[in-house]
Amino acid sequence: MTSIRLIAGAMLATPFLVPQAALADLSVADAWAEIVAQSEAMGQSLTAGSETAGDGELVLTDVTVAYEIEGMSATGTIPEVRLVETDDGAVRMTMSDSFDMEAIQTISPAYAPSFDLAMDMTIGLPGAETLISEEGDMVTTEFTAPTMTTSMTSSRPDDEEEDADATAQEDATDAPQRDDSGEEGATGDDMSGDDTAGDDTAGDDMAGADELDPYLSDEFDPMAGYSQDLEFEMTDVSGSYTTPRLREEGAEGALDGKMQIGALTFTSVSESELMPGPATLEMTAEDSEVVFSGPMAQFGSAQNMAAMIAGDGVLKLNYTLSNGTTNYEMSGGGTRIDSTFDAATLAFQAGGGNMDYDTNVSGLSIRGDAPVPDAGEITVDVADATFGASLDLPEEGETTGPVSYDVSVSGVEGNPMAFAMMGVPALTDAVEDPSLSFEVAGTTMMATDVMLELMEADMDEEPQQPMGEPPFEVGTTTIDTLKLSFGGAELTGSGEFESREGAVPGTPPVTGQADIVITGLQGLLGKLTDAGVIDGNQAGFVTMMTGMFATPAGDDRLESEIVIDEDGAVTANGQRIQ
Repeated sequence: MTSIRLIAGAMLATPFLVPQAALADLSVADAWAEIVAQSEAMGQSLTAGSETAGDGELVLTDVTVAYEIEGMSATGTIPEVRLVETDDGAVRMTMSDSFDMEAIQTISPAYAPSFDLAMDMTIGLPGAETLISEEGDMVTTEFTAPTMTTSMTSSRPDDEEEDADATAQEDATDAPQRDDSGEEGATGDDMSGDDTAGDDTAGDDMAGADELDPYLSDEFDPMAGYSQDLEFEMTDVSGSYTTPRLREEGAEGALDGKMQIGALTFTSVSESELMPGPATLEMTAEDSEVVFSGPMAQFGSAQNMAAMIAGDGVLKLNYTLSNGTTNYEMSGGGTRIDSTFDAATLAFQAGGGNMDYDTNVSGLSIRGDAPVPDAGEITVDVADATFGASLDLPEEGETTGPVSYDVSVSGVEGNPMAFAMMGVPALTDAVEDPSLSFEVAGTTMMATDVMLELMEADMDEEPQQPMGEPPFEVGTTTIDTLKLSFGGAELTGSGEFESREGAVPGTPPVTGQADIVITGLQGLLGKLTDAGVIDGNQAGFVTMMTGMFATPAGDDRLESEIVIDEDGAVTANGQRIQ
């Protein structure tokens, strides 16, 4: 969702690069009225400090930009905006090369209390031009920008206040204390004294507990001291949009268009008190395209997932990227991950009670440092990876809705260190095709409306869920496809399970059945034995273990029917295994 929020935020923060409808053969004053109406449709306000009009031209100075969406508010001032009528009845708009904005965003991570993030931004649009025309009730906007940049510094304003409070408290504690007689007594440090300190052993135990206490406390904040410096640049930007005419009272707006980007670069440097050093993330891509459509108000609510999904209209975003790179490094921690990809796509759709998300990456190559000192480099290559998910809110009168997923990864190869990280020996020299493929698809019935509420809830206000209890209702889970293949061996399966109330710890929390088929296992074990990767005893052990839950059903083929009953008993082909 971060990418969606960035796009929505960019549209709001740079109002003159979203569809701004100046009408053919209309005055520039009417064109400006249309621009203001479109901005309001996205929850944004524009107010000019002064206006100078004359001879088909309108110059606005000190234009205040302000918007407030779920969890975020921002203000800024554009020094100058200029609108000029063209000979063919359109309106050309230009603006200052850059302007500054300030914003406050509430961050609600799943693993920490919510906190506010203060952001200072500089948005650069040198040479940007927008050409606006109208046909009937529809407005078409075309724009070009040689370069678009955003520089942002983020920090937690509450950290400074907490530091000041802590300093004041320390000063008060160290101040001399007075007894009832008015005489100065012991300081806070002196009052601990030998009489109350206890023996040395107790002191040592207390010290150890004190070291762990901050991490075990409910007030522990892993994001304390968080700050970030961000640079975002796009070059050779062009695009077009269509919107309905909006200046008439009561009109509703919708975006429909696309944007091409010749190259983009994203750099982020972040740090916090828990990090061993600053973390740097760099991303690049070429020949990118963004295609989008949907109600303008829904783009404005992109900070709130629940609001987008429940909205009447349907918001759509499609990204296409080529020749991408990602580089991540954490100073002081010895962590480095570099990756490249040939092509990537992302499709997102939300509205009408539904959300769909699909992404694909091809030609992915990952390189990184092993977590063990002097252990060398980890290399992983993936030919193709796809992830899809779909969520539906419950129908009226129902308590659960379907959450569907589809994951497919093919052509996975790695070096010996990568295999060691997975806990298995290097198999690349033992088989002709050392690549790994994996696929799983299914559906789970969940209380999706409650799940979204929890996603959007403030961690400081949401009561803690009792340990072991799911935060929302989970119903039937159906596995339509399960496939794992390597070196000529393949495991396939399908099944259906339901949550089991009152499950005793240590027993399966579900009841249901799964059907599994394994082919080519003996052939793979033979190859690994011949190559010396495993010995005969190890191959025999694997055969014995698979024989406990699967029965032969042909040449190098095993089948199994696994059932979990209402009492938590597990059987395979009728034989109890738990």
